Amino acid sequence: MNEESLVFLEKIEEYLLKSNIHIDIVKEIMNILANKVIKNQQITKKEIIKLVENSIKQMISKYTVDFDIENVEKPYVMLVCGINGSGKTTTIGKMINLLNDYGWNLLVAGCDTYRAGAEKQLRDWVQDKQNDFISIEKETDTPSKIAVRAYNMAKTKNKDILIVDTSGRLQNNQDLMAELLKIKQKLKEISIKIPNDVVLIIDSSCGYNALEQAKMYNDLIGITGIIATKIDIAKKPGIILSICKKFNIKIFGVCNGEEKDKINSLDPQGFVDAILCDINKIL
Repeated sequence: MNEESLVFLEKIEEYLLKSNIHIDIVKEIMNILANKVIKNQQITKKEIIKLVENSIKQMISKYTVDFDIENVEKPYVMLVCGINGSGKTTTIGKMINLLNDYGWNLLVAGCDTYRAGAEKQLRDWVQDKQNDFISIEKETDTPSKIAVRAYNMAKTKNKDILIVDTSGRLQNNQDLMAELLKIKQKLKEISIKIPNDVVLIIDSSCGYNALEQAKMYNDLIGITGIIATKIDIAKKPGIILSICKKFNIKIFGVCNGEEKDKINSLDPQGFVDAILCDINKIL
């Protein structure tokens, strides 16, 4: 490998790290590039960048999936979690719109018993779409009791999907995190198969803080996938790849803050384009 190629690879490595791609993933990409350069000393810088593009695209495509609702016993149960400010409640509203458009019959459990206004905000979204909503009914109700009652109601009413909203919490709030774990445990007592998915809502503009959130939630309750919000303002969306690949979890969708009613599937090519938008500056 000549010196010019070595310097260029170092620039690419620095660029990827600054794009919020985890160092382990960057090393994997760099090994691919180094092997190609060693085998082909005449490879151009643009060809190397194309290899970077293909590598990232192949990686993220592996994790880009839809909810597997059709192939499970009904109701399909989705436990939704995330810290305050991540856009969790708004994302559930968007999810309701999306799932209704596909013809699914929903029940939503409002287990956020802490944030003022959370119940009304979510109830309005649910009932606007003529779905069923259940939340706290008496002082002795706990989030786990609400979740269990919601499951039983969903079963009785032959609902296709039960969405369980939980209180927004910082990942280091031990009491609230313990409460979240209890919700999952109580659902598991009903059936080991539920919840079918534990979905973490992350703010994709938060960088490595989002990765730390994912680690904490995954260590505690085992998240199965993420939905990334604020994708339109995330200047370095590589954190999405970092989370998915580091914890081997799915990316169910992305939200653009300006699109009030939409959750979109992540477009692998668009994702790569966003990461490499400034790559030509290092040519």
